[in-house]
Amino acid sequence: MWRRVHTPITLERLYRSSKHCQRIRLVRYFSNRNDFSATESELEDDQSTKDDLTDFFKSEGISLGGINYIFRRFPDVTKLDIEKDLRDIVNFLKTQDFEVPAMLEANPMILDRDPKYMLQIMEFMTGTGIEGHKLKEFIRDNPEFLTVEYKNLYWVKAFLEDELGFDDIQDVLEEVPDIALKSEHEVRSNTDLIRQMGLNAAEVFGVVPWVLVTPPQQLKDTCQFVFDLVGVQAKRVFTLCPQLLDYDQKNLESKMLYLHEHGHNSRNVLLNEPGLLQATLNELKESDLDTVLEKLLVEQDAEED
Repeated sequence: MWRRVHTPITLERLYRSSKHCQRIRLVRYFSNRNDFSATESELEDDQSTKDDLTDFFKSEGISLGGINYIFRRFPDVTKLDIEKDLRDIVNFLKTQDFEVPAMLEANPMILDRDPKYMLQIMEFMTGTGIEGHKLKEFIRDNPEFLTVEYKNLYWVKAFLEDELGFDDIQDVLEEVPDIALKSEHEVRSNTDLIRQMGLNAAEVFGVVPWVLVTPPQQLKDTCQFVFDLVGVQAKRVFTLCPQLLDYDQKNLESKMLYLHEHGHNSRNVLLNEPGLLQATLNELKESDLDTVLEKLLVEQDAEED
């Protein structure tokens, strides 16, 4: 006796030879009672695979919450073989003195990378000057680096050295590891905007390299906000205090409004002492401007030392 079974719909691709266009024909399958039993068996096999993976991850010290996160973030992990695939990756992490639970819970996509690939990433980083114990600490703090696109690293290196003129990109990568995770469009967008403001991009990023990865729209809004207040002298503002480029527009606006409401010429503050706006709104409320500025200068000197 025939019965309809709710099996996944298979998409059969057909190609037109003239324009290589694709059209899709839906192929539905019907099966008998024996096929239905086979489907149930496949589902049981899938569940069995997941249970085996769970036991394997538990044996490596990964918490149940971490295991669920791995399944959610990287569902294709069920297609990997424990002995042929996963054990090699885990052994690689152990060989490199990385804590398996911490690394996999932070970045499950490590399971989608061949150990040789991750070793290439580490060798590239060694070439930038980040090596030995320093490299291990860098990756522990930034486990997503093990799965970064290899071509991104070469693009970032060429961009920093050739376009911005950095002789040593080690400090930039340590300060802003996210640059290798951003798209070329995002990084170039920020760089182009900095230049449109009349600023020297290399000088700006030399002081505040994290502006390289500031959300592009946030950077645009901040630059527009300052330009609306002081016009072309926005260049002066960001030259005196490039740190403000990384501040959200609303953050700066709330401080400017507070200063204005309390009798200060906020425009003059912006043009002559823009560093004051690095203070929090509460700090501005709690002390007079001279005291706030003095504290900021002390903090700056301490960071430089």
